[in-house]
Amino acid sequence: MRKEIFVKRVWLVNGYPDYFVGDDNKMYRIKKDVNVRACKLTQIGYSQGYVLKSRFFTLSRLRSMLLKNDNADSETMFLIINI
Repeated sequence: MRKEIFVKRVWLVNGYPDYFVGDDNKMYRIKKDVNVRACKLTQIGYSQGYVLKSRFFTLSRLRSMLLKNDNADSETMFLIINI
C-alpha cells in the first residue's frame, strides 16, 4: 500500500539519529535516500516496543531515551511513502 502524508519531528531518540517520533505519536526512520518509513510496534512476550538497528527496546526504555526537539516549529515536514 502506498500512502503519502506529512509529519513533523517532535521527539528525537538519543543515540539513534535516524529515528524520531512524529506529531502523530508514531516512530519513524529516515533511510539513506531521504525516504522516511514508519516503524512497526513489535510485541515480544508481554513487552511492546520497537526494533532500532536490530535491537529491541521496550516502550518504557524508549521513553527515557526521548529528547524534545527544540526547533519543532521551524522543522521541515517529511514526506512519508510506503507505510
